[in-house]
Amino acid sequence: MIADSERRRTLARKYALFLGGGFVYLWLCRLLGFGIPCPFHLLTGLYCPGCGATTMAVCLLTGDYATAFNANPALFCAAPVIISSIIYSDLAWLKDGRRKELPDAVFYALLVYFFLFAVYRNMIFN
Repeated sequence: MIADSERRRTLARKYALFLGGGFVYLWLCRLLGFGIPCPFHLLTGLYCPGCGATTMAVCLLTGDYATAFNANPALFCAAPVIISSIIYSDLAWLKDGRRKELPDAVFYALLVYFFLFAVYRNMIFN
């Protein structure tokens, strides 16, 4: 089993890389004026449930919550659930070395939620 101090270092590296990489990506998006294009949208012309996530993140960082919501309302509303479940799992692993998985019912509910959002979004915008 990994020692407590090693788990702390591992989580610190994970969050530092994730947050650092995310801020660099968002900074580049603001600097260049565009982000990585969605391959699903490029191939099909339809919007995936994640389309607008970069715009949403940039707008959240600048405090423009209305535009962030409009960029991807489903992800905007589900983000607290997703983020809190990741943090909860990491804290459980930090405490006793075992991760707490998202309950299957919540996982499948999120899948259905994002699927229905994608269908609705494409019916409205296409």
